Amino acid sequence: MFITINKCKQYDVSLIKIGKLDEELHFRVFGHYWWQSCDNVLYSICLGMKTLVTLNNTHFIITVVKGTSVAAFQPDYICKANGVISSVYDTPSGAINFLYHTLFSSKTRFSGLLICGFNNEEINKQLLDDVPFQPFILTVNNLQMFIGMIRVSDQESFEYAGPGYLLSFIYRISAKKIKTLFVQQIHQRYCSIKEVWEKIEVLRNWDGRNLFGINHKKTQNLINILQTPSCTVNEWNNEIMMTQLYKHHLYKFTPANTPWYEFLLNWKEHNCNIIELYSVLKNIYSEEYQFKERELRAWKALLCSIGCTNITPFEKDKSEKKFWSKTENPANDKHIFLYLYENNFLDMSLPDNHSNLIVNKFWSCFNESLKANKKGSDGKSRILSIIANDFSYEKIKSNLLVAPTTIFDARKYARLNGPGAKQIEKPIRIVAKLSQEKLKQFSNFFEDKANVIMSSYKSDAKTQLPVLYLKNTKKSTLEKISRNISKWYKKNDFLLSAGRKSVLV
Repeated sequence: MFITINKCKQYDVSLIKIGKLDEELHFRVFGHYWWQSCDNVLYSICLGMKTLVTLNNTHFIITVVKGTSVAAFQPDYICKANGVISSVYDTPSGAINFLYHTLFSSKTRFSGLLICGFNNEEINKQLLDDVPFQPFILTVNNLQMFIGMIRVSDQESFEYAGPGYLLSFIYRISAKKIKTLFVQQIHQRYCSIKEVWEKIEVLRNWDGRNLFGINHKKTQNLINILQTPSCTVNEWNNEIMMTQLYKHHLYKFTPANTPWYEFLLNWKEHNCNIIELYSVLKNIYSEEYQFKERELRAWKALLCSIGCTNITPFEKDKSEKKFWSKTENPANDKHIFLYLYENNFLDMSLPDNHSNLIVNKFWSCFNESLKANKKGSDGKSRILSIIANDFSYEKIKSNLLVAPTTIFDARKYARLNGPGAKQIEKPIRIVAKLSQEKLKQFSNFFEDKANVIMSSYKSDAKTQLPVLYLKNTKKSTLEKISRNISKWYKKNDFLLSAGRKSVLV
């Protein structure tokens, strides 16, 4: 499946254009065609990649293109030199050898992989830049397996691999030894690997877990790393990786249209490595937007996972401000801010004093409103339900001096009736005794053996009378309906089912 390049003749190859990674091509079903092995390491064959090599004092440029209709998901190659362009070939060797023979009428043959520079360490290093996941090869019992993508989950039955995990290999089947591509991918969290391979008529003597490669040591090492996703500041330009981290930490707690990635890229390009978190977040949200405590915690978790450090030199009770640094070694920034704080050089006040006064006035007015109302659902609970779900327990307790049980009741009131809404009136239940006439009718009905069946072994615990069961009237009801239908459709025959019995009308 993969050709390993050994140490051999060196060509002077230059990488003109790196090209791009295509998620559908490089990390999906046909991904193993788009990676080249060199010294047991896979390097990407990027779409649009261009390399230049000089042969016989002539510049040859090889370009990687997407496959033709015959092999639409495999890489093809075009070679150009002296204004002459080759046809599209499925190997770089075919393209370069054809054009060299056309120009010089020579039968000299070249290794296309060497001409493309896949044995050049500098080129290989550039090809791996911004790669979100580097596939690798597992060899199990002479079977080469291509691990195209690893995802994690909490499922122990999958060895903690998750939906999106992909492995493929080529195996010869049937008596004709036909080369067949097997692609394995986890789509659901709950499925049986054993059942999957029991439905396939090949490799029955293999353990399905071995064929999936999930219990291999190398796979498990990567799963352990991916279970705690992280990256460095230098990897912020890798949008695929950053999106994965965003979905892991922040996606569920912030509006979908939040320009989080634009904010991080702007900060990366800015000369200043330090930000005040709450101030910069206000700039990327609307003016009326109110942050929830869980959302702020999600932002902090995201910043930690992408290589940022909280360098705030004081506790939360001193100020709401939080300073974060994106440097790889934040120790110097910590020392500087600690020095500024200890010598009173830091402005600890909120950015907008007027806003601070408004906030204090809000809590004061709300506190007066609570004091003026009585306890209960139509008093304090209803008033507090207006803000109970928008502030944390600690915030409400510290500003309004109320008990946690009061906050709990207010949140329950908001869920049942709406924040501050009028309590929903419960329906009035009127209980009245049955009249003697109705009781007599009721008794006569249950004494009639045409309506009930008396239990021969079970009695009521209170009255000690035998338990009565209503007879099944389903059959008689259906027979009555069938008679009515037959009056309207005398010319037609209907087959009616009554319980387990069929009646032909």
